[in-house]
Amino acid sequence: MSSQALLAFDNALDEVRDLGRVARPSLSERAQSLRVARAVGRAQVVLLSSHFERYFYAVNEEAVEFVNTKGISAALLSSRLKLLHSSG
Repeated sequence: MSSQALLAFDNALDEVRDLGRVARPSLSERAQSLRVARAVGRAQVVLLSSHFERYFYAVNEEAVEFVNTKGISAALLSSRLKLLHSSG
């Protein structure tokens, strides 16, 4: 079974890559392109962070759905796992 969270994250990474490709400077634009390249680089980091955060939430949602679908009793889960889940 393929993780929907992983597939969505992989697709989201294309957006980060596309942003970098679009911002590549041509040879005639070198002077101003450095400022643009730095701004785009920062935007890529922010976008990537957002995609990572969404991925982690989605993985958590998938794990909860799996446990619920299998009818696993909360009593069978470790206290540490329950604490990790509730702290997010």
